[in-house]
Amino acid sequence: MDRDIRSVEDVLRLLDGLFEEGADRWTAGAASWWDGFYTDRERPVPFFAERPDENLVSYTERGLLTPGRALDLGCGPGRNALWLAALGFEVDAVDLSPTAVAWAEERARDAEPGTRARVRFHWR
Repeated sequence: MDRDIRSVEDVLRLLDGLFEEGADRWTAGAASWWDGFYTDRERPVPFFAERPDENLVSYTERGLLTPGRALDLGCGPGRNALWLAALGFEVDAVDLSPTAVAWAEERARDAEPGTRARVRFHWR
């Protein structure tokens, strides 16, 4: 399976594949693939930044999302989860990659105590 993501259609195709019969064959190596991806923290990947996704910021600034509970699937290094927690959300953040979750937990240790208390990271 081609895991290169170049468009929204690529993301949707990848997600649809998770629910196909025999999907385990596509996800069996996913954790190790993502671990390798997150190992090089200097890689020029937009979501490696500490700042949250600009769309998420826009949604909260316009009042489309108000503090409550949030689930961040595919949290990566935790940028969105930590930002939501800083705004008062109670966040569960999940990623397939233990390496990504470890990075997110490192970032959480540097966050304000109130933020750290409102976010829980999980892998698998």
